[in-house]
Amino acid sequence: MIGLLYLGSAEIQKVGRTRLHSPVDILMSKYICRLDFGTSLTRSVDLGVAFTYTGCGGRDLKGTAQNPKNLRTAAQTSDQSFDWPLNAAIKRSAETKKPVRVIRGYKLPSPYAPVEGYRYDGLYIVEKAWMGKGLTKGLKVCRYAFKRVEGQPDLPVRDLDKELEDLEKE
Repeated sequence: MIGLLYLGSAEIQKVGRTRLHSPVDILMSKYICRLDFGTSLTRSVDLGVAFTYTGCGGRDLKGTAQNPKNLRTAAQTSDQSFDWPLNAAIKRSAETKKPVRVIRGYKLPSPYAPVEGYRYDGLYIVEKAWMGKGLTKGLKVCRYAFKRVEGQPDLPVRDLDKELEDLEKE
């Protein structure tokens, strides 16, 4: 159901949606995409009914002596690839035009993100998949353009300016 809020990925697992690993998991023959743009805002744009998304991979997941478990925040060290399973799943959706289920996360500084947790926002079509120049040393990244399937309920929209004013008053 569009607008359904999950407080965390463990809750989504409990109801049997899927195991969530950022950003994409295969759910039977369809795909589910969890959008959590907290660290990739400069590479991704969220307009609600459409968004661009940057793929994953290209990181040294071994970490360093100083940060041995630096798996999600490690800098990009090599080109991303459509061979990476998560990127391949999104690219396959672009080729087949099968809809993708989108869940937005609270870390996205967007008026379309939930205040807390993760919210199911409906079905989107991956209109295009391409390789682009990334922000790190010109390394290549997988890029995707998503468009919301028509005929779904409107997305909730937050007033970020009002929220900021309220925080400043506290």
